[in-house]
Amino acid sequence: MEVKEVMSFNEALKELTTVDLFKEAANLDAFIGRPFYFDFNSMKVLSNDHWKEKVGGIPAGAFHTAVYDNDPIHPEVVLLRVLGPHPSTVRLGRRSCHGRPL
Repeated sequence: MEVKEVMSFNEALKELTTVDLFKEAANLDAFIGRPFYFDFNSMKVLSNDHWKEKVGGIPAGAFHTAVYDNDPIHPEVVLLRVLGPHPSTVRLGRRSCHGRPL
């Protein structure tokens, strides 16, 4: 008979809070593209199918991080939320990605 170890709530919470967010954010296995436009309200990212497939896709509503790693002592990370593809990049048949006729 296999005995499963049960983790207490406090142990689970401690495990979640000991993650090095800067290290995880800079994980190259999660790379999806390079920004080409960035302001206080939006960021546009140049990506390709290979990078998107490697991470299992980029669903609308997902959170991502943008890492500026020019200074190894003080890395900068920006939290982003995917709102959807840019209207000019996706065309599905005779309709745009937002369902409006072209």
